[in-house]
Amino acid sequence: MERYFDKISLFKLIFIYIAITIAIGTISEVEVLKDKSFLDENFWMTVVNSTMLIYFIFKFKIIKDDYIDTFNSFKLKVNYKEVITLSIIDLVMVFSICAVVISIIYKINPEIVDSMLSEPVEKLSFISTVFLFTFTVILAPIVEEIVFRGILLRRISFKFGVRKGIILSSIVFAILHPGLGHVFSFIAGVIFSLIYLKYNNILISTITHMCYNFLYFIATVFSMFFANQNASISNIESTIYIFVGILGLVFSFRYLFKYIKVNFPEKNSEENILKSYSEI
Repeated sequence: MERYFDKISLFKLIFIYIAITIAIGTISEVEVLKDKSFLDENFWMTVVNSTMLIYFIFKFKIIKDDYIDTFNSFKLKVNYKEVITLSIIDLVMVFSICAVVISIIYKINPEIVDSMLSEPVEKLSFISTVFLFTFTVILAPIVEEIVFRGILLRRISFKFGVRKGIILSSIVFAILHPGLGHVFSFIAGVIFSLIYLKYNNILISTITHMCYNFLYFIATVFSMFFANQNASISNIESTIYIFVGILGLVFSFRYLFKYIKVNFPEKNSEENILKSYSEI
């Protein structure tokens, strides 16, 4: 199936994505639609990603045998323990750094953190939660894996080498994820790239991406139930959070860097990887 990704021009893809985003963004600003509470950001992001996925389906025109081969390869190669473990470790890394950063800010200026925690958090409606799940857990991983691993990683790898392909595609992936997410998304991008390279199967990197996003979705929705119940933290709590956060960072970074070191391709193996690319 992967060879179908080479059919798409990278510049054309960027243009189409921008055009779709602008068009749907313009539609979302229509006064009649803005009055509908369920037509929120999660709904419109679902529409954007659904439109991109429909475009890919019509563009690729993948034959039935290639679908079957890809699924059969997936069933033979996928390591669910690896997928789940990497997703959990990624999540530990995210929450650990958040705990450390927030607690350090509290030590410097408690009022900033108290102000942040006291801000009302808008609870999601059921329909908005469904759209959030659809966008975050299903559509975004599929579209992003096609774009960043299937197209961008392959294109850069053929032109500049696999190692640069991993780094550059992960940098672009990180740039498009805001805030503190830049650092996490870069590491996640490297992990997803290594999984894609390791198994030569877009479904495996997509399932890994979905698993991570699902865990993050669960954590996000779960946290909303406790929002505003405790509008402050104590000095002792901040110290505990720093300690636990540092332990989490040491554990997660050690595991992830070891995984990257073991699976990052050697320079002399790039030719074989590109050869396997051209055969799939």
